[in-house]
Amino acid sequence: DAVGTDHILWETDYPHSDGTFPHSRKIAHELFTAAGMNAQECRMVLRSNAVKAYGLDRFGVTP
Repeated sequence: DAVGTDHILWETDYPHSDGTFPHSRKIAHELFTAAGMNAQECRMVLRSNAVKAYGLDRFGVTP
C-alpha cells in the first residue's frame, strides 16, 4: 500500500542459473496470489507499468 502496484515492475533475472526460470510463471502466480493481487494488478506489475516507464507504447507495444 505504501508504494502502490502502479510503481512496481516484475523481473525474472533470466537466464541466470540462480533465477526462477523455467518456473517463473508458476512462482509469479504463487507470489501474486499470496499477496491477494487481482488480475488488473498482476497485469500492471507484469506488463503495463514497464510499457509506461520505458515509453514502449511509441513502438506499438500496448499496456
